[in-house]
Amino acid sequence: MLEGIYDIIIKTGWVFIPLFITGMAGWYLCFNVLFFYVEQKKMLQESGTIAPDHYRRTILAPWLAKITSIRAFANTSPLLGLLGTVSGMINTFKVISFYGNSNAILMADSISEALLTTQAGLIIAFPLLFTSVILKARLQNLVKLAEYNASPQLKKMAT
Repeated sequence: MLEGIYDIIIKTGWVFIPLFITGMAGWYLCFNVLFFYVEQKKMLQESGTIAPDHYRRTILAPWLAKITSIRAFANTSPLLGLLGTVSGMINTFKVISFYGNSNAILMADSISEALLTTQAGLIIAFPLLFTSVILKARLQNLVKLAEYNASPQLKKMAT
């Protein structure tokens, strides 16, 4: 299995390095925000009241900014994949200019580089975008939980 992964990395060329870094940075932020969400939800359920406006502005705002960073990484990945596509097609045209249409193996390797980088960019982008939407909704639910805890009328209506 590792040999197959190594072959894909070699075939995608130099563009795989920034793609890999982009994906790892995006997922690092996703897990960071997820752990924050779990801690904050537990804290809000146990502690009781906190001012919702204060909570939104001071505690939650930096974490919502991390969601924006996750989306930036997700939006960058397809662009890097496109860069790899262009690089692979340039290599394809170089092979055609040196060997003509007679060397199909070298042309296939260059086209493979183009397609694999596009695929890698999309594989990184879609889950990151999906996860960022879910995490943003979860963080916004924390504000609703803080509002619920701060309002004794809402608690009385719920019971």
